[in-house]
Amino acid sequence: MNEQFFPPVENERPENGLGAELNTLKSEHLNEGVRPIIAGVGTLSEFYQEEDSIVRKIFKGPENDTTLDDVNYFDSPENLTNRNYKNPSEDSYVISPVNDKDKISRSYRDCTGIAVSGVDKETGKNISFLSHQDPKYFLSEQNTDAFFKDLEGQIAELKKQCLPGTIDAVIFGGNYYVGRKGGKFSKNYIGSINILSTKISPLLGFTPAVITGPKTGDGGESIYFDNENRRLYIVRLRVGDSGTESYMPADIKDQEAKWKKDAEW
Repeated sequence: MNEQFFPPVENERPENGLGAELNTLKSEHLNEGVRPIIAGVGTLSEFYQEEDSIVRKIFKGPENDTTLDDVNYFDSPENLTNRNYKNPSEDSYVISPVNDKDKISRSYRDCTGIAVSGVDKETGKNISFLSHQDPKYFLSEQNTDAFFKDLEGQIAELKKQCLPGTIDAVIFGGNYYVGRKGGKFSKNYIGSINILSTKISPLLGFTPAVITGPKTGDGGESIYFDNENRRLYIVRLRVGDSGTESYMPADIKDQEAKWKKDAEW
């Protein structure tokens, strides 16, 4: 398999985090020995190799599988609300409940996602939640507050249940494709990363890393989050370019120069 894993550097958390922002790519926000979220990026053919493959789990869905949550952006608001998901309307956002289940979500195109995980105080097991948000909705001024209110609620719930120093969070998804859209995707992507990192940082006490950059060509991606092992599997049409690199949001301008070279114009 030619999948690409991006583990952060070994724990280098300073004795006190004063005077400089914690580098979450180096796990400076985590207690020693706590596993960070890592990502594996591959194509359909690379992940589709065995009967219990990642691709089968993503596209077969959680029917009759009580260990798997389907963070289904395309489901009806009624169904999502009945299953305790945060979702105000169609074409908006979906935020899963906080629990110890694995999670899937399909067809992130322009949309971004957030995965947040921590160690439960009572059980010692990982718990997590996953989001899938459309920039056309949550970047609109009239909708921004509602989205971040729901996101803040899920973060607060996870923090209440988890041991300090065990919580990790990453951002993924999005598109830097320009093509015939005149830069709409790239503008939405930059806006999404900027506001997500700005709003989430004070809630968690650290800035989430962008675990993989945007797609630089047309098409979507689908994900499987292995809750127990904190592994985020990302299935894309194309891998191996600058869009699969991890980065800190503060470095987005440097990364953007690479995406412009790789983007399909």
